[in-house]
Amino acid sequence: MAFLLFGVPVGSGSKGAEPGPPAPPAREGRIIAGDPAPGFRLRENGSRKLTDLDSLRGKPVALVFGSCTCSIFRHAVPEIEAACARYKDRAHVYVVYIREAHPADGRPTADGDRLSAEASLRFVEARRRAQFYGSLLWVAFLVALCGGGLVVSFYYRSLGKRGVAVVAVLIGASLAAAVGGSLDPDAQETWTREQKPPFDPKTQDERDDAARYFADQFKVSTPILVDTIDNAVDAAYDAMPERIYVVDADGKIAFQGRPGPGGFRVADVAPVLDQLLDKKVCPEKSAK
Repeated sequence: MAFLLFGVPVGSGSKGAEPGPPAPPAREGRIIAGDPAPGFRLRENGSRKLTDLDSLRGKPVALVFGSCTCSIFRHAVPEIEAACARYKDRAHVYVVYIREAHPADGRPTADGDRLSAEASLRFVEARRRAQFYGSLLWVAFLVALCGGGLVVSFYYRSLGKRGVAVVAVLIGASLAAAVGGSLDPDAQETWTREQKPPFDPKTQDERDDAARYFADQFKVSTPILVDTIDNAVDAAYDAMPERIYVVDADGKIAFQGRPGPGGFRVADVAPVLDQLLDKKVCPEKSAK
């Protein structure tokens, strides 16, 4: 007789089911550690200079892929800047600006298509209406609570001063959430009036503009390489929506980070660069 415990079949008086094969790593892509890094020649943000990956050999290269419409990537800017400053004279650190993760003219869906600008605006307007009416309900509740002497007296006698204070704090927090919108950082963006998320670029000039916008708005001094409008480098490195690679001095992949949002960790860069620079571990052996 078998029972289902937390979704796992367990046999009574038997050895149980044989464990299945381990799940494959998430989106390994076509390249792995130890492979030659796919070459590219990309324009550097704010100039006509073309950077060839092969020309950077002799030093390790950290490639941080992303776009400014992903909040996780934006929040990582201070870490990227710190890594660039720390390894400035010993390694190359680049941001590679790829296609927008959440452009203003549509948001990605499960099948890779994008909602139209009209649909996106309808979604935003509906959310604003829900927040507005939610705040009105909480205001009405507060008025009823504070205006009804009997209700206040009941809370005071039953809960005491501390109980009333706790109830007031909970109501205030709920009201703040209703007025301020979602507490999810990906849903509640922090754009100012002057900061408007870039639309999905359709030309190379538009993508160059988006990269300049990112550098200006978020004070990015790390060199930014802009992917071509056909997304060739993004596809070669399977980088969407954000990802990190480290290429060793010989042009081979020394580290392949997991894809974002969950696997995107700028903190993974330092240990890999330290190993390559200090020669404590041979990159060719560590990649095997």
